[in-house]
Amino acid sequence: MSASPSGWSRDVVLITLSCLAVQLYGEFFMVPEDWHSIRGTVMVIIMKAICATSTAQGRSSFKPSDVFLQFLSWCGYAFSPGSIIFGPWFGYRDYLDILCFPYQPRFSFLNDVARACVSCFCCLGCIIYSTYLSSITYSSYWTTYRWINAFVQSQSFRFSHYFVCFFSQSLQELIGFSTITGPPSHQGGRLAKCANPVAVEFPRSLVDVVIHWNFPIHIWLKQFVYKPTRKFGQLPALLLTYAFSSLLHGLNFQLAAVLFSIGIYAYIEFVFRQRLSELLSTCTGARPCPDNCGHARKKGFLIYLINLAFSVLAIFHLAYLAVMFDASEQQARGYTMFHVFSKWSHLHFMSHIVAMLTYLAYIFIK
Repeated sequence: MSASPSGWSRDVVLITLSCLAVQLYGEFFMVPEDWHSIRGTVMVIIMKAICATSTAQGRSSFKPSDVFLQFLSWCGYAFSPGSIIFGPWFGYRDYLDILCFPYQPRFSFLNDVARACVSCFCCLGCIIYSTYLSSITYSSYWTTYRWINAFVQSQSFRFSHYFVCFFSQSLQELIGFSTITGPPSHQGGRLAKCANPVAVEFPRSLVDVVIHWNFPIHIWLKQFVYKPTRKFGQLPALLLTYAFSSLLHGLNFQLAAVLFSIGIYAYIEFVFRQRLSELLSTCTGARPCPDNCGHARKKGFLIYLINLAFSVLAIFHLAYLAVMFDASEQQARGYTMFHVFSKWSHLHFMSHIVAMLTYLAYIFIK
């Protein structure tokens, strides 16, 4: 059976259910501190298991003599030292292809080491800045203002995420797998292959945040969840994608609340800006327009002002959504529902109210 993302095979469904059973066991039967410490590794292995099963369906049947080689290939893929702890995910087919490269460039090893050093430098800068922000959260006069405090806390969390991404990227580069990490090959020369901090900190829209927050996970969810469910409609497919993403990250209310919120926010912004772009005939969509788009006004002060306003709105939503990811004692066990509502109520649920008003505005101009 083809491994096309247009549908799920029986084997993929069985593997997926088995992996979700492992997630449920970890959530309800393991010690919370222990489960929280290995949840990321389990998530990466689950993603690899589903990918490998789907890929195997599209390959010709293995001969009996190849079963052991197939098992070794799976073990090498699943337990790759460059991705077993922090990720990133990469495709099983890409892994098999890179093992079959007949020729390696003369200086490929030195290039990989140089890239890894640059990634390590970036990850050190991110963790230093994140630690600095954490240290001033409750000690600086300016952070006594609730929204400044929220922005500082959320940015500290985001830079700790960038630290993990650049560190995992450096490990992949050290073992020579840099070419199969992150965006498609035509973007393979870019520095950030797991996450793009610039696109997240200065986003055009929340859609940019969703894409650039973690390239490998975005690609995996798009290929194995969004595309197979796209036939049910854009919004149902989007909700199913974020539901599956929540399950991958563990049955944690905090993560689920943030993921569903940003997914719904991104959808509302996308349809609102799409409609606004059609009405005004301007390049103000959530994603940049191609050069040959049919809009009458491609550049100008109005276009710049509208896009800037939505960028500021995206930064506002990010500050609100990530405010509960603080360095409290609950971090080791996972945050509770009460922690989430406590943090958001302190900000008067303003982001959700703004998102609701944006949707009402979309209905009005629709």
